[in-house]
Formats: sequence, C-alpha cells, structure tokens
Amino acid sequence: MKVKDRTTEHQLISELVEVRQQVAELEISEAEHKQREEELREHLERLGTMLERRTKELQDAHGKLIRQEKLVVLGQLAGGVGQELRNPLGAIKNAACFLNMVLKEPEQEVKKTLQILEKEVAASQRIVNSLLEFARPRPPVWRKVDINHVIQEALSRAVLPPNIQVVRQLDEALPPILADPYQFIQVFDNLILNAIQAMPEGGQLLVKSEMQSPEWVCASIADTGEGIAEENIGEIFEPLFSTRAGGIGLGLTTVRTIVEGYGGTIEVASEQVQGSTFRVNLHRDGVRAR
Repeated sequence: MKVKDRTTEHQLISELVEVRQQVAELEISEAEHKQREEELREHLERLGTMLERRTKELQDAHGKLIRQEKLVVLGQLAGGVGQELRNPLGAIKNAACFLNMVLKEPEQEVKKTLQILEKEVAASQRIVNSLLEFARPRPPVWRKVDINHVIQEALSRAVLPPNIQVVRQLDEALPPILADPYQFIQVFDNLILNAIQAMPEGGQLLVKSEMQSPEWVCASIADTGEGIAEENIGEIFEPLFSTRAGGIGLGLTTVRTIVEGYGGTIEVASEQVQGSTFRVNLHRDGVRAR
C-alpha cells in the first residue's frame, strides 16, 4: 500500500513539474507575443511617420512647382505690360517737363497739377520697373557683402514719415555673407516699405541683425502696425496678392524668390494690431544656392 502511495506521489510531482514547465512556456510565449506586438506597433509608427513626411515633401514639391509655373506666366505678362507702359509714361513725363519749362509763371492750380502729374508718373515708373525686374531678373553678382551695410542702404533710400521711429539693433560683429548686394537691397527695400505702409498712424520700425549659428545670419524687420490677418498669412508671398489699395502684390513675391534663390528662408510672425516681423535667414557662404 505504501509502495502504491509513493508511486502516486511521484506521478503527482511529475505532473506538477510538467504543468509548471507548460505554464513557464506559456509565460515565455506570451512575453514573446507582447514583444512582437510592441515591435510591430513601433514599426507601424515609423511607417506612419515616414508616410507623413513623404506626403509633406510631395505636397511641398507640388506647391513649389505650381508657384514656379505661375511665376513663369506672370513674368511673361509682367514683361509685356511693362514694356507697353514704359513708352507712354515717358511721353507723359516729357510733356510735364516741357510744360514746366514753357510756363514761366503758371497759376498756383496749374503748378500744383503739374507736381501731382510728375509725382504720379514717377510712382507709375517705379511699378513698371518692378514689373520688368520681376520679369527679367538679372543673374546675381557674387561678392562678400556686409548685411548691415545693405540694411542701412535700404533705410537711407526709404521715405520715412516723421511719426515712425527707427530702432537699429545691428550686430557689428557679423561676418560678411556671399551674395549680390543689389538683390538684397531690393529685399530690404520691399520689407521696409511694407513695414512703413503697415503703420499709417506711426509706430516703431525695428531693424535687427544677428548670428543664428556659426553658419547662418539672420536679419529681421519688425513694425508695430496693423498686423496681418491670420487667413492672409499663407497668401502674402503669392504673386498678385495684396491687401492694400494700389498694391500690385509683387514685393513679397520678389523677396521670397531672391532669398530662396540663395538657399535662405524667410519667416513671418504677425498679430493684428500688434505688428509683424519678417526674418530673413541666410547662409554666410551662400553654398546652398550654387
């Protein structure tokens, strides 16, 4: 009887050991299953991130292609319109000059009218020149440029109302950048003009330059004006988009074309009634543009 009991006890122990081994195997299998699930989840997340990035790249490339096609068509139109307007404007200007010469002592009203005529012809010629420059941009002349000097030159060309205060925060230790000074005077001419137009009641114009990193220079133009409506932020660099009466919507398009042509970037931050800031980021060696 005792032998039988011992046999039964051994069998039970053996079965218990076997059950424990099976449980351990199940636990290992479950852990492996969880690990595989985690690996699969991580892989799916990576694929999702890659898909989002690729989709964004394709959308950006498609948007850039559409912008380039628009710019080509617009450039052709601008060139044609500019050439057609240049001659009649020249004739009007010559006629106004002739009248100023032959009228020795014109009446005050006539004199005022001629002054208005000359002023508006000059404004029209600036628009025509903008159209022609946009249509036929000249190739850059590469040289070492002091970006602070370029900003100062653009400021000296601007017509600043007395109710606008200019604040300069220019880093004098900035290294020169490799660029075309004429093209970047154009960039800052447009940005400064936009800032002035955004402050019809006056305000502060802040011009700033600084190093963003050992390789990148940043120059910014900030105003305390009307700001840009949120729904317009994404449109302001598009050709022919303007929220101002009389604006032709090429200034910021030209700015972006020049800056991106050098491998740089332009950013804008704006709040209505608080003002806007445009930041131009440029590689000091211009290596990305060539």
